[in-house]
Amino acid sequence: MLATDPRWPGGGEFRGKAEFRRFMGQFLEAFAGIRFKEEREPEVLGDAALFRGRWVGEGASSGIETASVPFWVVYRSRNGLITESRFYFSESAAREAASPT
Repeated sequence: MLATDPRWPGGGEFRGKAEFRRFMGQFLEAFAGIRFKEEREPEVLGDAALFRGRWVGEGASSGIETASVPFWVVYRSRNGLITESRFYFSESAAREAASPT
């Protein structure tokens, strides 16, 4: 499952491979190349990992390098596989979501 902050362009909650692929396809088509730039060491909080970073990429049409605003990602995994990815613009919301249950 992948979920974004409600303010994320084209965001929402995406379940299953087909929805994930559709969201990522739409997101990636705007870029000729894109990467996640980690801005802080990840923190492990129970079964979650908290990352802070931003997207850095080149526009598909312009080729101009651009960077997103910073955001936080909470990943959860089971049996060595990521089962949940949640994206937040707010550190406090990300920390709350990452808190051990």
